[in-house]
Amino acid sequence: MYKYSLCEVFTKKLLPSIKLYLAYRLIRDFNYSQLRVSNILGVKQPLINYFLSGRRKPRLIDFIQSNSEFRRILDNIAYDIASTGFEQNNCIACRICIVLRKTGFIEDILRKIGIDSREVYIPR
Repeated sequence: MYKYSLCEVFTKKLLPSIKLYLAYRLIRDFNYSQLRVSNILGVKQPLINYFLSGRRKPRLIDFIQSNSEFRRILDNIAYDIASTGFEQNNCIACRICIVLRKTGFIEDILRKIGIDSREVYIPR
């Protein structure tokens, strides 16, 4: 029996850290402004500023930065956002989720945050 849907876990636990990592990459590598990134990713600009200045640290940011394959996937998504001018928040979240499911990282991430993947309905 499932306790959670993947969308519920993804949006509440994973997506905030992923969005802040993408914000960092867009600002550092592609010279986006904090305001533009906040509009693209749907993250409040002060939170981006706190993260960049080191006053806030998302829960999964160490996992993202220590896993080169996961980082490569997110870096490719940041590159796609920058190169296409892609600016629809919902599609970004769905695309990230699809990529994580296909590569199998979703199970690793669930384990990292202490959720048994058998309790989560993961669409195949």
